[in-house]
Amino acid sequence: MKIILGFIIILFSSCLFCQQTHKSFELFREGKYSEAIPEFERDLPDLIKVWGDKDTVRVIQIYGLLANCYVQTGQNEFAIKNYEKAIEIGNYYKDFNNESHFYNVYNYLNFLKNNNLIIGKEQFILGVINKNWKKISVDKRKNLIVLLDEINQKFVLRFRSKLATYNKESMDTIFRIYSEYHRLDSIFKFQFYNENDFDNALITVNKLIGISKSEFGINSLNYFLDNQSHASCYLELKEYEKSKQTLLRIIENINSCYDCSAENYISTLTMLSFVCEQLKNYQDAIKYRKMIVSFYDTDPSKYHIDKYYALNRIGKVYNDEGSFSKAEKYYLDAIDYSKQFYDYNNMYIAMTSLGIAYLSQNLFSKAYLAFMESKDFYEREGNM
Repeated sequence: MKIILGFIIILFSSCLFCQQTHKSFELFREGKYSEAIPEFERDLPDLIKVWGDKDTVRVIQIYGLLANCYVQTGQNEFAIKNYEKAIEIGNYYKDFNNESHFYNVYNYLNFLKNNNLIIGKEQFILGVINKNWKKISVDKRKNLIVLLDEINQKFVLRFRSKLATYNKESMDTIFRIYSEYHRLDSIFKFQFYNENDFDNALITVNKLIGISKSEFGINSLNYFLDNQSHASCYLELKEYEKSKQTLLRIIENINSCYDCSAENYISTLTMLSFVCEQLKNYQDAIKYRKMIVSFYDTDPSKYHIDKYYALNRIGKVYNDEGSFSKAEKYYLDAIDYSKQFYDYNNMYIAMTSLGIAYLSQNLFSKAYLAFMESKDFYEREGNM
């Protein structure tokens, strides 16, 4: 808040009406907020008389500073009144992008968050965002998103119970904001995942897919991530076949995604192989894990944890389907790979898995040696 107030002071000190408001400004700058309030209130009628009450350059700065004074003196009711008046005037001009207007919006949202006053102000906040989103520069949008992230659980989490009352324009705007910058994490993880409410998560994700498709196109990272979350919903709902089909479509089209990364590709293959395991499609699960291994084989000089996990998991899948000799091979590959790059923590995990596989085959001597070597690596890392 100090940074924002400091920025407003700089703006204020450089404006054309500094002489007219010199005393109120000085009191504000000195932190004498109680004394500044009556001075600002005396300044306003004169400014409105000269410039008009819709003059955004001058009047909204006074209303914003007055609101900040009321915040500092704990007079929340008057702070709200002056913030909303400042924002109302700022909203008057369609092409208005004055710095003070943005910071009035920002300070007001921050004030509501800090004082737990979001509830009941949803419609006003949505209206402010609707009116100003296109006016704000990309950098300022990102700053605003950080703040919206902080008030997420007090504001966005209420969407589920408010879906029927918000108009379509407002809903599209707020979903677009989170789809464009904040991504799905705010709504999807904080709200539905924490509540294990995956049916409503699916509804939300479907909404986001439609927006990302229309706003950014089917070859965008947004569209890719929303579809991946769609598959994740089905996975959590144990609708494995639907999850698999969604992931297969993602894999089929990922090369057309202009800003997707290798990590996006690998994460999709990882989820797809896990879904296949749940469906007991072991050969498919192994195939997708092997695709991960092959992908990283092109860069043998670096250690890739996803390659280790893929090798270890292939061993488990082979063991689960009764192909012990193949399971042993991949467990040993995982051990050798982690040993090559001194990843002793994961090496002991693979060694323990191998020991369990030996036990399942009644190979007690080999199991004993595997467990002892696993214990040795575990102790070497200081974990015992």
